[in-house]
Formats: sequence, structure tokens, C-alpha cells
Amino acid sequence: MADDINVYKNLFLKVLPPRERALLEPSLQFVELPQGELLAEPGKSVSDVVFLDGGMVSLLTTMQDGTAIEIATLGRESVLGVLAALGNHQSN
Repeated sequence: MADDINVYKNLFLKVLPPRERALLEPSLQFVELPQGELLAEPGKSVSDVVFLDGGMVSLLTTMQDGTAIEIATLGRESVLGVLAALGNHQSN
């Protein structure tokens, strides 16, 4: 996908050794997600690994009264859905 690591804005991809990054590159595709896009739902299978290239992702949890609160904010240093790469996993 890219001989020049400067094409990657995701910090995880930038620091991967070239050999390991080359193993991932055939499966990488750039996807633009609209603001508010839901990446995973509790109890649903997670099928994609997301290397954030820009923007931010909020991790939310639901309180007992049904209110959703933000528990973390992730940026381009993050990788989401890593367990999906290891097999059939569900989000919590």
C-alpha cells in the first residue's frame, strides 16, 4: 500500500517495523467515516480493526438509568477492534 510510512497518520502504523507493516498492508483500506458513525454495539460481533488516521472516537458506556456517558476519547494513536483480528469477538 505504501512504501513511504509518511502516508500513515496513525501512530501505531507509523512505528511498526516495515516487515510487520507489510503483512498488514494488503488488508488495509482508507475509509472515511461520518461524524456520529457507530463502530460497535454491545453484544454484537466486531469484524473490523480500525486504525484511526484522523478525528476522534468516543467510547461510551450506558449507566443503569440508561444514560450514555463518555468513558474515553481516542485519536490517531489508537487501534480499535484488535480482538476481531484474533477471531469472532463481541463488543461489551
